[in-house]
Amino acid sequence: METLAAVAQATGDAQLSELRFRSNIAIEGIAAWGEDQWIGHRLRIGAVEFEVTRTKVRCLATHANPASGVCDVQVMQTLTRAFKQQQPTFAVALLPREDGGEVRVGDAVTLL
Repeated sequence: METLAAVAQATGDAQLSELRFRSNIAIEGIAAWGEDQWIGHRLRIGAVEFEVTRTKVRCLATHANPASGVCDVQVMQTLTRAFKQQQPTFAVALLPREDGGEVRVGDAVTLL
């Protein structure tokens, strides 16, 4: 969520929604872009262990407001220019290490 806040500030849209990025899990309490340091590590959320495999390269769909469908924010350009990225990345990909298990709102997140 702190990375979202940084992107919202860079775009000038304080209401920038996490829905725009279609993330399955949103985590609070780490510094903006801190999740990028997790690549190649394991992470536990509640009882489920994940491999953190890569950053997520974003596409033009992120420019569209999830409520209206109108392209209203140039997210990709903001990511590459404001944050000096070679590719427009936001968030990380998690792969579960086992089948099954539940992740619940409020579960602890632990870097292993």
